[in-house]
Amino acid sequence: MSRVGHAIFAVGLALSWTNSALHVLLADRPVYAGSPRMFRGPLPRGRLWSVLGASGGFAGLIVLFLSGLAPEWVALGVLMALMAIRRVEIAQWHDDVVVRLGKYVPAGACLSGWLVADVALIASGVPVADARRLAWNAGCGVMAGAYVLAAITKVRTSGLSWVRAERQALLIAERAFWGPPLVRGLRLAIARSRSWSTLAGLFGLGVELAALAFVVPEARVPVAAAVIALHLGFMALLGYFEIEWLVVLVALLFLGRS
Repeated sequence: MSRVGHAIFAVGLALSWTNSALHVLLADRPVYAGSPRMFRGPLPRGRLWSVLGASGGFAGLIVLFLSGLAPEWVALGVLMALMAIRRVEIAQWHDDVVVRLGKYVPAGACLSGWLVADVALIASGVPVADARRLAWNAGCGVMAGAYVLAAITKVRTSGLSWVRAERQALLIAERAFWGPPLVRGLRLAIARSRSWSTLAGLFGLGVELAALAFVVPEARVPVAAAVIALHLGFMALLGYFEIEWLVVLVALLFLGRS
């Protein structure tokens, strides 16, 4: 279980790095719009080689992460690398554009939870091997907290009226003007239906609140299934492809059981 979990988690770390690396490499192009135009034309050689060199170094950290060698130091190195490239990404844009757009780093956040818990457990006298295994439960707690905080933010901002049909319908209708015809049709149909729009809001808020149960080992599989369904809904109705979240979630199912 542990080997499988570590391999999947490594994919999440690689996705996290690649996301920022592409944003740095393509900073002068419509990268946040997701337009294919961002890949057209030559790239500045200096920036290209810098990103490739840094990415090679991060790949080395991933190999060390998978090897299990000095995991605390490797985790620290991974986190520092992720923080560094995000600082570069932010610096390449005017003012706080990247910050305001939001930057989600579930792999880094969960790894931070693991590292803090691991060091605390070892310091309290827990055998190193047991501490490294048990600390992944802290990573599960971080993942649970991320979804619950998202729900709390919604409720604090607009109360339970956030789930009202007109609010959900507006979000979905905004995204009904692009994508394959079948997807556009689905989005318009749901946006025009008060029942389905309300259900979408209730399901989203309910799953985010219920994610608190991810801290309980026995509840993790059904919670993960609900969260995966939520993300599939995001993809279909809103066009949000948050693959890193799904990869890290699945990895924690294995790591939290090891």
